[in-house]
Amino acid sequence: MLVGLFLRNYKVYNGLNFIPISFGDYFTAYFGQNGAGKSSVLEALNTYFNDSDWIINRKKSDSSQKYSERSYILPVFLLPFSELSQSTDREKKLYDLCKQLSEYFWNIKETSSTSQEIKYFFDYRDMLKKKYPKEDYCLLLIGKLYLSEDHLPYFGAFQNEPDFLSIFSIKASDEEDLDKQKEENDKNVFSFFEDINIINYISNLYNYIYLPSDIDVETFTKLENDAMQDLLRKNVKDAIADSITSDMMEKINKNLSEYVNEVSSKLENYTYAQKKGADREIKKTDLVNRIIRAYFTNKVLSKKGNITIPVNQLSSGEKRKALIDVTVTLLETSEQDKKVILGIDEPEISLHISACFEQFEKLRGLSSLKTQVLVTTHWYGFFPIVGSGLACCITDSLPQENLPNKKIISIFSLEHYLEEINVRKIEESKQKRQDYQSTDPYKDTLHTLPGDIFLKSKHDLVQSIVLSMRGDNSYNYLIVEGYSDRIYFNKYLEPYIISNNLRILPVGGRDLVISLMEYLYLSMNSIQDDITTKIIGIIDNDSKQPSLHYYSDTGNLKLRRIRFDSKEKDIVLEDPKSSESENVTSIEDILEPDLFIKTIREVINDEYSEVREIFNDENINNEAKCSWDVVDYKTSQRNKVKEFFGNKSIKTAFSKQYIKNDISINKCSAIKEIVHLFNFPIKSEKSEVEPSISLETDIYSKDKASKEGNSNQTKIEESQNLETKKTAFIVHKKNIENEKKRVVVVKKKIIKE
Repeated sequence: MLVGLFLRNYKVYNGLNFIPISFGDYFTAYFGQNGAGKSSVLEALNTYFNDSDWIINRKKSDSSQKYSERSYILPVFLLPFSELSQSTDREKKLYDLCKQLSEYFWNIKETSSTSQEIKYFFDYRDMLKKKYPKEDYCLLLIGKLYLSEDHLPYFGAFQNEPDFLSIFSIKASDEEDLDKQKEENDKNVFSFFEDINIINYISNLYNYIYLPSDIDVETFTKLENDAMQDLLRKNVKDAIADSITSDMMEKINKNLSEYVNEVSSKLENYTYAQKKGADREIKKTDLVNRIIRAYFTNKVLSKKGNITIPVNQLSSGEKRKALIDVTVTLLETSEQDKKVILGIDEPEISLHISACFEQFEKLRGLSSLKTQVLVTTHWYGFFPIVGSGLACCITDSLPQENLPNKKIISIFSLEHYLEEINVRKIEESKQKRQDYQSTDPYKDTLHTLPGDIFLKSKHDLVQSIVLSMRGDNSYNYLIVEGYSDRIYFNKYLEPYIISNNLRILPVGGRDLVISLMEYLYLSMNSIQDDITTKIIGIIDNDSKQPSLHYYSDTGNLKLRRIRFDSKEKDIVLEDPKSSESENVTSIEDILEPDLFIKTIREVINDEYSEVREIFNDENINNEAKCSWDVVDYKTSQRNKVKEFFGNKSIKTAFSKQYIKNDISINKCSAIKEIVHLFNFPIKSEKSEVEPSISLETDIYSKDKASKEGNSNQTKIEESQNLETKKTAFIVHKKNIENEKKRVVVVKKKIIKE
């Protein structure tokens, strides 16, 4: 997959810029102001993979550009070594070369002369190291230099480093002039690769499909179009050629020749002579091209219905929808022989806000099938839909004298984006803006977020949630405090994520859960009758009573606080306005006692030996109903355990270890009560996760094969859910009838008065 991209002097990217693409997930979104450089990323990849025109930065004209400032595109590839072919001697040589290059890129370290953009890449690479062992994964930077031959690779700033050049037994140039030095080094590297096409060796593993915002949908969807054949992975010309045999061609040419000779023989003073340089016989390719023109010219993509409407007669929004529908469907249903990277400019363009959710849901589903999806957008409502992936905000750096105007790329994970945004907001509020302006203008480009994202993301999120709860394929939402909460709930509630369209959304703390529920309450208050699904918010019981200003429970919206009840000796879900506030309770306190003990013994290390001693066998309460009561804690001991789980990395590691166990909804009263709040049926004693599924697997990213494998169970579950919805509908219908009766009474009263 693509994990990053270097651009120098390409379109709006002045100087050298590093753009993150992925940490391993298959969905990436770029957002920012118009002209920020979102589309330039997708266009650059189209230039690299599909040889589209180079668009040079307007400040760097061809005539004035120094050799050392020449534009280049340098993708960063990450792929398993097992996917590199070694079937021929040539490929074995390329494989060995890739291993050497990968070793260099994994291990190279910064020096005093390393540029800031290269340092950002090193930071990014070091984060990748934590997930991808360099022994198993090949990290390659293989680019193209403007005005150089396409088959010659360019390695960017690294191409001038002596250690890099030594891989090819090339001695670094000793020219004093930087421009001449780079040109000489490049010349030697190009000479080495003249007969070694490493670009094709890597890029031919990928099929990059680009859908710009101004694409002609009718032209793109013609079956004979190269892009459509890329989607189908079936070449129409090959399909026709395969049906035309050599005997057929021989017979056609023989009959035509006889016909021409016969006509010529009847003309005393004339003949049909062959044009100079023209082929004497018709070739198979000539026949194929004629057949294509004859067969496909009058066939256009059309929308089905009572009247079939050609795609060119649809509205702009319908055309955009058709484009996504066709692309996604063909990629999902066609067997692909290459890794597909799909780049789409603004999938939401020309669409009503209610249709945006559906567009991004399709792309999310496609990314779950391991098609790498890259989009640009001005709509933030996709954040809760995708479930996993990377969001990149592109802005301009602050103007600095004698420095090029670089781009600031702010990134965050879509898996727990609200939590991450909130943490960033708190961190950034500690540093005054003027202090940041007076230091390095490129500082923390991977960490700084623009101010408007906090407001716009919440607004679009609420809009997205509300719209997704209306219609046939409506969603249920469980809104929780943090990422570890989501890990537990994903495991316990997995059967409902597919069959009941349940989405679990971590937002970054108790106050944010409350704030979001208040926003939702105000937004949904007037449309309750149109909604049949539910939103449940879950918060911890802190020592401080929560403040609720604009919220009340409704039939579709419920906020609950988890608290250990000393009388029940178990966790209860209660109204957060309840005056009861004893026993501070967090997500780790609601778990199954035996699994909690097992997990804490597995993850605890010597640094927390005092915590380990708390959970000795003699201290365990075997009658405990939940993990809160698993030990008869002293106050000091409970504080130590609280401090232990206060460490975010430990909190996350514990949750991931815990869900490796066979868990049971019936052994966790809090989870069981949440299921009842949604009116979901209790599906099974144990969770239905296969042991082989990776802990890192996103629950929302189950592919179609998984869905089909559980189709029978799903039908039963959907049948049960249908009964629940029918009951809700009957109640809803009665409410409408009662409301009509009330209106009649009021009218009579008014007339009487």
